[in-house]
Amino acid sequence: MIDEMSKEVERVYATLLTRVIRRPTSAGSVGMHPVWIVCPDYPVWKREKQLVRDVTVNDGIHFQGVGLMPPKSRLAQPLDKHFDENAAFYVRGKLPLIRAHAKPITESIGRATDYTMKAFKTGRVSHDEMLILPRALSEIP
Repeated sequence: MIDEMSKEVERVYATLLTRVIRRPTSAGSVGMHPVWIVCPDYPVWKREKQLVRDVTVNDGIHFQGVGLMPPKSRLAQPLDKHFDENAAFYVRGKLPLIRAHAKPITESIGRATDYTMKAFKTGRVSHDEMLILPRALSEIP
């Protein structure tokens, strides 16, 4: 399940990449890619109600992470608005993804990163299950 979800995260990243950079594989685009550090997360009890589909799909396991966008980008809007307005582009038909969601970091980056990586911190997730995108050329088959 984690492998399939990882592939979906990579698919969303690759789709977004062409909206951020005109030619992502060109030598001139080196250092201009968004950076995503993504980790699986497990559901925890919350005081506020959650949608049933959020808890039942994949037993509630989902990915979350921190995304760093380059200062210069073809994307004419913040990432959260882009995902909201173009949801049908990322969540389609028979693909397993049900939602792509982004939220600007309004608190300290340390606190946001700590919350995002809590499954790693508690030992529920190993470093092998985390994704750091873009991948190094040596990691691409």
